[in-house]
Amino acid sequence: MDEKRGVIRRSLPAAAVFALVLGALAFFYPDLRDALGTAPGSPRSGAATHALYSTPPVPSRCELPGDRDEDIRRTLNALARCLDRMWTASLRTAGYRYEPPREVNLVETPGDASCGQGDEGWAGIYCPESRSVNVLLDASWAFSDMFTLAHEYAHHVQEISGIADQRGSEIFDEAWSRRLELQADCMAAAAMRDVDPEALAMVRAAAGSAGAEDEEWAAHRKTHGSAKNSAAWIGRGERLGTIGACNTWAAPEDQVS
Repeated sequence: MDEKRGVIRRSLPAAAVFALVLGALAFFYPDLRDALGTAPGSPRSGAATHALYSTPPVPSRCELPGDRDEDIRRTLNALARCLDRMWTASLRTAGYRYEPPREVNLVETPGDASCGQGDEGWAGIYCPESRSVNVLLDASWAFSDMFTLAHEYAHHVQEISGIADQRGSEIFDEAWSRRLELQADCMAAAAMRDVDPEALAMVRAAAGSAGAEDEEWAAHRKTHGSAKNSAAWIGRGERLGTIGACNTWAAPEDQVS
């Protein structure tokens, strides 16, 4: 018995040193982080192997007011109720309990949002701390705001399901942000694919036609991905309708750049 305890006592310092060295290597060498499955893009990372990826297509039906553009607030409030039902059903199949956003703010100016008041150029923003969805109203076309709302709802699903928590050592870096944003594009398309297929196809086409010279896309590319990749992920959600089709975390780097 003493001998066994002696072996254990001698092994513990060695194990601690090994763990320390391995941790240091994992921190300083991205290739090893990939091998260990801690970095975005690793097929073994928590975000890439989430249980939601095995769920059936998102139920994408919603009854909306006849003239959506006449009262965009009314339209968006109706869509929000539909999105709550859609994601309740989808998360339930994977054993998750869906909780609606605590607030859905339809704002006229960024200063009225729950967060991001000082940011510029956003159409919608999700606040993880308050779990609130914010959409900056655009009176020109209701579906533009509808897709923005669905995108921010997708961020809410990422947050409450734990996908957004699987950050590893790359927390809040640009590669992580691109995968998160492109996945939200895809999940929004999955939710909206039967709500208005023609309008969704127009959104995808508009994203795909935006060139490198487009200032709006160029400003957001580092954190949101290229227009080409945004259109591609919207297309995946549009065609397949599943959260599994939106697994940007297991995608190669060129598909999330």
